[in-house]
Amino acid sequence: MQTPRWRGQLRAPVASANLLATFAPCEQSSISQRTRAALARARTQGVRLGRPPTMSPYAINRIRTERAAGKSLAAIANGLNADRIPTAQGGRRWYPATVRYTLKRTSQPPAPSQNAGSATVQARTASHA
Repeated sequence: MQTPRWRGQLRAPVASANLLATFAPCEQSSISQRTRAALARARTQGVRLGRPPTMSPYAINRIRTERAAGKSLAAIANGLNADRIPTAQGGRRWYPATVRYTLKRTSQPPAPSQNAGSATVQARTASHA
Protein backbone atom coordinates (compact mmCIF):
# COMPACT_ATOMS: atom_id res chain seq x y z
CA MET A 1 0.00 0.00 0.00
CA GLN A 2 1.31 3.40 -0.96
CA THR A 3 0.94 6.44 1.24
CA PRO A 4 -0.04 9.61 -0.54
CA ARG A 5 2.76 12.13 -0.84
CA TRP A 6 0.60 15.11 0.11
CA ARG A 7 -0.20 13.81 3.58
CA GLY A 8 3.02 15.08 5.19
CA GLN A 9 3.22 18.20 3.08
CA LEU A 10 -0.14 19.68 4.13
CA ARG A 11 0.44 19.76 7.88
CA ALA A 12 2.20 23.14 7.95
CA PRO A 13 -0.25 24.97 5.65
CA VAL A 14 -3.24 23.50 7.51
CA ALA A 15 -1.81 24.57 10.85
CA SER A 16 -1.15 28.10 9.66
CA ALA A 17 -4.63 28.29 8.11
CA ASN A 18 -6.14 27.20 11.44
CA LEU A 19 -4.09 29.84 13.25
CA LEU A 20 -5.24 32.57 10.85
CA ALA A 21 -8.86 31.43 11.19
CA THR A 22 -8.53 31.68 14.96
CA PHE A 23 -7.50 35.35 14.86
CA ALA A 24 -9.86 36.41 12.03
CA PRO A 25 -12.81 37.38 14.29
CA CYS A 26 -10.50 39.50 16.49
CA GLU A 27 -9.05 41.25 13.45
CA GLN A 28 -12.51 41.84 11.99
CA SER A 29 -13.69 43.35 15.26
CA SER A 30 -10.70 45.68 15.54
CA ILE A 31 -11.09 46.85 11.91
CA SER A 32 -14.77 47.54 12.56
CA GLN A 33 -14.01 49.55 15.72
CA ARG A 34 -11.33 51.64 13.96
CA THR A 35 -13.67 52.34 11.04
CA ARG A 36 -16.54 53.40 13.31
CA ALA A 37 -14.23 55.68 15.30
CA ALA A 38 -12.86 57.31 12.13
CA LEU A 39 -16.37 57.90 10.73
CA ALA A 40 -17.53 59.40 14.04
CA ARG A 41 -14.50 61.73 14.06
CA ALA A 42 -15.25 62.81 10.50
CA ARG A 43 -18.90 63.51 11.34
CA THR A 44 -17.95 65.67 14.32
CA GLN A 45 -15.66 67.70 12.03
CA GLY A 46 -18.60 68.34 9.70
CA VAL A 47 -17.47 66.15 6.80
CA ARG A 48 -20.38 65.07 4.61
CA LEU A 49 -20.25 61.32 4.15
CA GLY A 50 -21.65 59.41 1.21
CA ARG A 51 -22.21 60.26 -2.40
CA PRO A 52 -22.96 63.96 -2.91
CA PRO A 53 -26.31 64.76 -4.53
CA THR A 54 -26.16 66.26 -7.98
CA MET A 55 -29.49 67.97 -8.51
CA SER A 56 -29.95 70.61 -11.14
CA PRO A 57 -30.44 74.18 -9.90
CA TYR A 58 -33.60 74.28 -12.02
CA ALA A 59 -35.17 71.43 -10.02
CA ILE A 60 -34.22 73.02 -6.69
CA ASN A 61 -35.63 76.42 -7.69
CA ARG A 62 -38.80 74.82 -9.04
CA ILE A 63 -39.38 72.89 -5.82
CA ARG A 64 -38.81 75.99 -3.69
CA THR A 65 -41.06 78.17 -5.88
CA GLU A 66 -43.92 75.68 -5.99
CA ARG A 67 -43.74 75.07 -2.24
CA ALA A 68 -43.75 78.83 -1.57
CA ALA A 69 -46.84 79.08 -3.79
CA GLY A 70 -48.59 76.65 -1.43
CA LYS A 71 -48.47 73.42 -3.43
CA SER A 72 -48.42 70.16 -1.49
CA LEU A 73 -45.38 67.89 -1.53
CA ALA A 74 -47.36 65.28 -3.49
CA ALA A 75 -48.42 67.85 -6.11
CA ILE A 76 -44.81 68.99 -6.54
CA ALA A 77 -43.62 65.38 -6.89
CA ASN A 78 -46.35 64.61 -9.44
CA GLY A 79 -45.39 67.69 -11.48
CA LEU A 80 -41.70 66.75 -11.48
CA ASN A 81 -42.59 63.19 -12.53
CA ALA A 82 -44.86 64.47 -15.32
CA ASP A 83 -42.05 66.66 -16.66
CA ARG A 84 -39.53 63.80 -16.29
CA ILE A 85 -37.11 65.79 -14.15
CA PRO A 86 -34.47 63.39 -12.72
CA THR A 87 -33.91 63.14 -8.97
CA ALA A 88 -30.63 64.06 -7.29
CA GLN A 89 -29.17 60.61 -7.90
CA GLY A 90 -30.57 60.28 -11.42
CA GLY A 91 -33.75 58.44 -10.43
CA ARG A 92 -36.89 58.65 -12.50
CA ARG A 93 -39.51 58.92 -9.76
CA TRP A 94 -40.12 61.69 -7.27
CA TYR A 95 -41.94 61.03 -4.01
CA PRO A 96 -43.31 63.55 -1.51
CA ALA A 97 -40.60 62.46 0.96
CA THR A 98 -37.93 63.15 -1.67
CA VAL A 99 -39.30 66.65 -2.20
CA ARG A 100 -39.38 67.25 1.56
CA TYR A 101 -35.78 66.05 1.93
CA THR A 102 -34.69 68.29 -0.95
CA LEU A 103 -36.34 71.32 0.67
CA LYS A 104 -34.72 70.52 4.01
CA ARG A 105 -31.29 69.89 2.51
CA THR A 106 -31.23 72.97 0.32
CA SER A 107 -32.58 75.36 2.95
CA GLN A 108 -29.68 74.65 5.33
CA PRO A 109 -26.28 76.28 4.89
CA PRO A 110 -23.76 73.92 3.27
CA ALA A 111 -21.60 71.82 5.57
CA PRO A 112 -17.90 72.79 5.73
CA SER A 113 -15.72 71.00 3.23
CA GLN A 114 -13.17 68.39 4.27
CA ASN A 115 -10.29 70.81 3.85
CA ALA A 116 -11.96 73.53 5.91
CA GLY A 117 -12.75 71.08 8.71
CA SER A 118 -9.20 69.74 8.90
CA ALA A 119 -7.78 73.29 8.80
CA THR A 120 -10.00 74.23 11.76
CA VAL A 121 -8.82 71.19 13.71
CA GLN A 122 -5.19 72.00 12.86
CA ALA A 123 -5.67 75.61 13.96
CA ARG A 124 -7.20 74.52 17.27
CA THR A 125 -4.38 72.03 17.84
CA ALA A 126 -1.74 74.64 17.04
CA SER A 127 -3.30 77.20 19.40
CA HIS A 128 -3.23 74.72 22.31
CA ALA A 129 0.40 73.76 21.74
